[in-house]
Amino acid sequence: MKRFLFLILIICLLVIPLSYNCSAVESASIGGNDITVSENVQTVPVFISHNPGIMGYKITVEYPDGVNISSISRGTVCQKGNFNTTLENHLDNKISVVWNNTENITGDGSLFVLSLTAKKEAINKELKITYSKEDTFNENWQDVALFCTGINIVDSDTTDLTTALKDAISDKDYDYIKTIVENEMSNLGAQTIGEIKEEDHKKFIDGVKSMLPDFSIESIDDIKGIYIDSIKNGIVSTTETLIDKQTIADEIKEILNEANIKNIDDINDEKTSEINSLFSQKVLKDEKDLQDEFGSLDEASKLDVVKSVYADATQNESPKSYRWIWIVSVIITVIAVSVAILIIKRKRCKIV
Repeated sequence: MKRFLFLILIICLLVIPLSYNCSAVESASIGGNDITVSENVQTVPVFISHNPGIMGYKITVEYPDGVNISSISRGTVCQKGNFNTTLENHLDNKISVVWNNTENITGDGSLFVLSLTAKKEAINKELKITYSKEDTFNENWQDVALFCTGINIVDSDTTDLTTALKDAISDKDYDYIKTIVENEMSNLGAQTIGEIKEEDHKKFIDGVKSMLPDFSIESIDDIKGIYIDSIKNGIVSTTETLIDKQTIADEIKEILNEANIKNIDDINDEKTSEINSLFSQKVLKDEKDLQDEFGSLDEASKLDVVKSVYADATQNESPKSYRWIWIVSVIITVIAVSVAILIIKRKRCKIV
């Protein structure tokens, strides 16, 4: 009987982990809309659907001759976490996109967005998409299987936008919005919105509006506002990803002290430029790309970034006065409980 029970125990120990691992592997679908041959830069999102929850992935895009990928940005569902690509250093027309976060991202939408041009020699070919099983997982460190579909390159636009692209795109999807606006600028031969010729304004507005249908866009100024907000949100999010929050809080407190300012809300117009300059020099000192992005903003927008970063970095801090009150309250409570316990013990001893 003992041997039989021992055998059952061994079988359970072997079968339970196997069944757990098998059930842990969930799948999602990866793909994108057809690419139309064009000299214009196109925004090509790579979508995830039936997302079971994912915390990290490594996806490789292999493209044919005739396709030129100029940039890769975060998609609508991967705005948080670390995002890297091998765009600047890749071989054999293969680019890897690596993303990871501290928790699952759920919901469908775009994982990343390719900006590219496609020449006629690429017609009837495709962007091949594959993934690394070892580097694609959920928050329980379980494999997430990706069913990957290639993206076709066609001669004319015969497909409609998928429902994934028409998802509600929030103002937090900074990289996605920034990419769309910059691609439309590039197609009109402009590096900034201000360089766009007046006769091209309507074309520019219509192009951005078609890609961001959930935004209220009627004028160039509307696009400027959305674009600047995307840059600001991007700097805030990336700063908080790359730099420890306590370090950010300490650095900004030093900046305020150096500028003889007690509270960040007390910054006036005369001090704005000084605070912004110190923020770039001290907080962003090791992040050249962030410094460049920050430098492209006007002084008021820069200060918005500083305040947002500081607010997020200090949101869990308690004012010193309240902290001392809390400490004293705890001490008093401990003393009171201890005294009560001693009194009860003495009474019990007298009764005995």
